[in-house]
Amino acid sequence: MTRSPLATALLLLAPITAAAQVDAKSSSWQLDDSRGSFCVWYLADPAMAPDLAPKGTVFAPAGAGEGLPPAVARLVRDEPQFGSWIPASICVGLYGKVTVDGEVAAQAKGDRPVLVMTHSIAASAPRGQEGAGYFLLELSTDNGTLARVAEDIGLQVERREVTRVPDREGGDDAWHFQVEKAKLLWSGHPTGEPSVESTRMMSFGLVGRRTSSWLLEAKATPDTTRLLVGQLRVEGKDDLAKALKASPIRAVGPLEQGGRSIWQFTRGGNR
Repeated sequence: MTRSPLATALLLLAPITAAAQVDAKSSSWQLDDSRGSFCVWYLADPAMAPDLAPKGTVFAPAGAGEGLPPAVARLVRDEPQFGSWIPASICVGLYGKVTVDGEVAAQAKGDRPVLVMTHSIAASAPRGQEGAGYFLLELSTDNGTLARVAEDIGLQVERREVTRVPDREGGDDAWHFQVEKAKLLWSGHPTGEPSVESTRMMSFGLVGRRTSSWLLEAKATPDTTRLLVGQLRVEGKDDLAKALKASPIRAVGPLEQGGRSIWQFTRGGNR
C-alpha cells in the first residue's frame, strides 16, 4: 500500500506535535471559587524526611518558625527542639473551576467541586529551582480531563479522591482522603469570625515528565478564611503515615472560601 505525500507528512509531524506538548515551557492555571480548601501542616522528623523525598533533597528545617502557619510557628518557638524538624503540608484544594492557559479544563458538577491536591516538604532550591521553598512531592486531582491537560504540558499528576461523609446526627462531617498509602480522616468545623483580604503564597520545585524540572509559584487570594477545629486521624504504615504519626503537630486549616488562586508553572530544565 502506498501513502499519499500528505499522509506521509502527517505521520512524520505527529510525534513532533506530541513532543512539543510535553516540552511546554510554561503554563498558567487559574483556580476559581474555593469551596472549603484547607491544608494539613506537619513536622517531619529529620531522620524520616529522607524517606519522603528523592535522594539528594536538601531539607529546610523549621528554625524559629518564620513563614509557617501560626500554630506550627508557635510550637517551634515554645519547644525549640523541633526547630530542626522539617515543615511539610498536604493541601486539599476544592474549586468551582480550573482554567489552564485560558481554556477551561475542569468545572464543578453540582455539589462536587474539582479536587486539586498537593503534598510538599520544605527544601532548599528543590530540583535546582532557586527561590523555591518547598519540594512538591505530589500533585493530584480527581478530574480526568485536568490530569490529561497537565500531562500534555509535561507535569506528573496522580489521581486521588476526597470523600465527604455527612454526619447523620448533626455533628461534623468527615473527610476521607489518601496521599501515597497514608489515609487521612478529618472531622471538624470552622470557628470564629471570617477573615478577609488574606493572601497565601508558596513556591515549589517539582519533577515533571521525562525528568524535567519545574518551578511552581502559587498565590491564593480567597474571599474569606476561617480557623478550623476538629480531629485528624491517620491510618497506614507507609513512610508518610509514619511521619504524620510521629509529628508533634498536625495543624488543619484555615478553611478557604471563594476567591481565586493563580499557579504559574515554569519549566527549568532536565536532571
